[in-house]
Amino acid sequence: MRNLTGKLVVLMFILLISTHLRAQDVAAITGVVTDPTGAVVQGVSLTLENPSTSVSYKALTNSLGSYTIQNVQPGPGYKITFTAAGFKTEVVTGLYLNVNSTRTQNAKLTVGGSTQSVEVSAAADNVTLDSVDATVGNNFQVQDLNNLPIANRDSPAALFTQQPGVTLDGAVTGARTDQNNVTLDGLEVNDNATGQFEAIVGSAPVDSVQEFRGVTAGELSSAGQGGGGQFDLVTRRGTNDFH
Repeated sequence: MRNLTGKLVVLMFILLISTHLRAQDVAAITGVVTDPTGAVVQGVSLTLENPSTSVSYKALTNSLGSYTIQNVQPGPGYKITFTAAGFKTEVVTGLYLNVNSTRTQNAKLTVGGSTQSVEVSAAADNVTLDSVDATVGNNFQVQDLNNLPIANRDSPAALFTQQPGVTLDGAVTGARTDQNNVTLDGLEVNDNATGQFEAIVGSAPVDSVQEFRGVTAGELSSAGQGGGGQFDLVTRRGTNDFH
């Protein structure tokens, strides 16, 4: 009987902890690689790299010419290199990978030697249509945060109200203010004691945030608890350069 009671306590503890854990706030990139005729190219070698941190991710296109790279640290300045025999190497620079979003980046290779390269700059606004899920929300990048005329920069709640569907007191598309879910670098930081919209466990002033995503409808099951808004904050990270 004592052993059974102990096992039940352990099981309840695991269930309790699991409700407060979720995947780290990351980004993803996907796309299809084709040749000049529009046919898909299989076995293309891809390298996604962030030059500011020297972190890289590798992948290959499948039989449908498609690729997906997941669990990428969100942020600006990424470049992706496509290499295949019989084609020029294509490099796309200036990619911004938004938190909890999947960027679609297709490539059309040019016939030539792999020692030759074609460099393409990503769109200036770095906004692509999300065709992966049905979430409704917006990503705010670091340059947007710097330009926002926010008087109180001590609380991240000032960021949440910058998008449609969120009232000043924190009600998201009609849900109660205590039904929102907030994460900081993938860790749930809701202040369950007060349930206040502007309160989180820990400190995350606006100037410490690199970017965030606010989802007001169509939340995924991975978003965690809460039937209101889902707000994912990512703090600033270091680079190879001293500053």
